[in-house]
Amino acid sequence: EVDWWLLDERTYPTNLPIMTTTASNIISSSKKPLITSVSCHRFGNLKENRAVTDEVTAQRHLSPGSGRWTQNKINPERLKPANSAFNAVVRQWEKDCPIAWGKGQRLCYPAKYDAMRAKPNSAIGDAMDVVDETIVAHWHDIVEEAREMHNGDFDPELYPSQSQIRGKFSIDVEVMPMPDASHFDSELQGVFGPQLEALVNRRMKAAELEAWSLIIKPLAHMGSTLANPKAIFRDSLVGNVRDIMNAIPEINFSGSPELAAARNELATFANLNPDDLRNMPEIRDTAAKAAQAMAAKYSAAKRHLELDA
Repeated sequence: EVDWWLLDERTYPTNLPIMTTTASNIISSSKKPLITSVSCHRFGNLKENRAVTDEVTAQRHLSPGSGRWTQNKINPERLKPANSAFNAVVRQWEKDCPIAWGKGQRLCYPAKYDAMRAKPNSAIGDAMDVVDETIVAHWHDIVEEAREMHNGDFDPELYPSQSQIRGKFSIDVEVMPMPDASHFDSELQGVFGPQLEALVNRRMKAAELEAWSLIIKPLAHMGSTLANPKAIFRDSLVGNVRDIMNAIPEINFSGSPELAAARNELATFANLNPDDLRNMPEIRDTAAKAAQAMAAKYSAAKRHLELDA
């Protein structure tokens, strides 16, 4: 299997610049999904202490290559705020683009392109502000703290200057089109076209399976929770079903009519009143049985799709 996504630097634009209105409109009007990825780059805080590694290897009579002694360059607590901010960017991206594609990649409809691009840009700015406030502004103190921490084993070559440390932190958002045989000339289409088509179809089927999983999870949870008369629940029990119902048009990348139909079927559960479910046992029992039956129906549809994959 050829990983076509390795061709992105030659075939597709990465690290997209600010788009013109015309280019943005062209992308937004396209019907084919976009492939997105977010890459976080941070200051590498681990280093090998070769002297300690050799000492332990000799003392314990270990074979060369059996292990190595690593230590932190700086106090890892200093990195926690930046790491947390970077992780928040990734979580937002995963929330906005819930369906995975390849490794480290997720699908997004072109109609969401501008909104998807704006959210990471805003979150990235916030994350870099945290880097500036917690690391760059205090870098001199952090390095001096590291000098004391390493007790004479401090190597200044491992520490960038204050003006350089910010460059060790970055977040890249990449957006590229769904690959198609038409992107290649006729000769390459003949060689790689069928293989590329099979790869896209296989991953699109996996995307449909993931969409079913996202639908089944809150519905099955609703059914099992309501089936227990003593179970206490929040309004989000219904809200989560409503959210996935509204998201179906944005995660139905395969154009599945079954997924489209599920949106109408979920309306019954999305419109339930949480207080009625708490205070009216008959309504609660009816909703529990209906939710369990619908979750079972969708699980069967997913299993059937898996057998065809």
